[in-house]
Amino acid sequence: MNTKGDIGIFACEGGNSFAEKILYHFSEIFKTEGKDSNYKFIKIKETHFANKEIKTEALKSIRGLDLYIIQDTSNKKLPYSVDENLIALKSAIDASRRSGGFYCYFALFPIRSTR
Repeated sequence: MNTKGDIGIFACEGGNSFAEKILYHFSEIFKTEGKDSNYKFIKIKETHFANKEIKTEALKSIRGLDLYIIQDTSNKKLPYSVDENLIALKSAIDASRRSGGFYCYFALFPIRSTR
């Protein structure tokens, strides 16, 4: 896997379960390639305010990482709407930009409902 720096996985609350699957597959990829695992799961803290605003804080340094931001916009397990999940993603993008993430890649995973 070619990267510019170490890899950081930055998951919003809605994307945590998918980020765990990505981390598992990263470990498999690095084992197959015979490389040292150079990825980090960055813990975040999301604060939800009464006016629907969201503040995202990275609990570890992300400076210089190739950062992957994961969010599931229509997560039914959490009490947040699609709009609130998108606002959380925007907040995570802003937090990563301000904290010095080297390259940022964004992943949105809307789930279609079957009726």
